Amino acid sequence: MEDPKPTESVFFLGDEIQPEEDIETAETGVTRESFEQAFRTFLLGVLNPDDAAQDIRLTQERMDAFFKIADSYLRELAGTPDENEKRERLADYGKSEKLMKEIELGIDQLRKFSKAFLTTDRSNRRAVAAHIITQLDSLRKQLDLDFYDIRHSIALRKRRVRDYSRKNLTDDYVKHLDVFIGNEFPSLDTENREILIAAALAAARVLTQEELSSPVDTLKRIPMKVSRAKKHHREAFEEGQVDIEGIDPAGRTFPVLRARKKKQKPAAEKEKTE
Repeated sequence: MEDPKPTESVFFLGDEIQPEEDIETAETGVTRESFEQAFRTFLLGVLNPDDAAQDIRLTQERMDAFFKIADSYLRELAGTPDENEKRERLADYGKSEKLMKEIELGIDQLRKFSKAFLTTDRSNRRAVAAHIITQLDSLRKQLDLDFYDIRHSIALRKRRVRDYSRKNLTDDYVKHLDVFIGNEFPSLDTENREILIAAALAAARVLTQEELSSPVDTLKRIPMKVSRAKKHHREAFEEGQVDIEGIDPAGRTFPVLRARKKKQKPAAEKEKTE
C-alpha cells in the first residue's frame, strides 16, 4: 500500500517533552547569587590586589551579562540528552515503529482470515465476514493516515536527537565568554581576560574540584580551552564563508571569525607532487 498524503491528523505523538522544551525548563542548580559568589571567590584566589593591571571593575550589569551567558549554557547542557538518553529515546522510537508495523501486519492477517469466509452461499457467516472486512478496511484507512503522521514525526525526532550533542557546548560557552570579555574589557591584557574566563567556568561549575583547588594550574589550561573554542567556532562555518554576524547570549554583537581558505598550490608545484 502506498504512503498516504500528509493530512491534518489530530493525532499527537504523546506528551513527550522535546529537547527545546527540556532546555527552556531545565533546572541548572546555579542561581544569579551563587554564580556571582563563586565568580568573585575565584578571583580573590588568583588576583593580586597590589597589581593595578588586575583592577577589574565588575559592575552588576557586567555580572548580569556573565550570568546570562552561563545560564544559557547551563540550560542547554541540562536539557540536552546525554549519549545514554539519546540511545534510550532512539530505542523507544524504534519500538513505536515496530508496533505500528506489527499492527499493520495483524490487520492484514485478520482481513485475509475473514476473507476466507466470503463464500458464495448466503450464510450468516458470510455477512459477518463482510462486515468485519469493511470495519477492518475503515480502521486500516484511518491508521494509515495516523501512522503516516507518526512516522514522519518520529523521523524528524530521530534526526534531531542524533544532532544534539553535549560535546561542543563548553567550547561554545568559552567562545561566548572570550568574545564578551574582549568587547566589555578591551583594555585588559590576555592574561587577565583568561582569569575572567576561568572565573566564569568556575562559577558555572564547569571546573572540577581538582581544578578549583589548583587555580594556578587551571589558568595555564585556559589558552588551550580558548584555542579549542575558536577552532570549533571556525569549523561551524563552511569553508570560505565570511562576514556572518551573530549575537552572543549577553546581547552583544561579536566579531566574526572568518574561515580561512586553503591555499592553492601553483600549477607547477602541483604537477611535481602528482
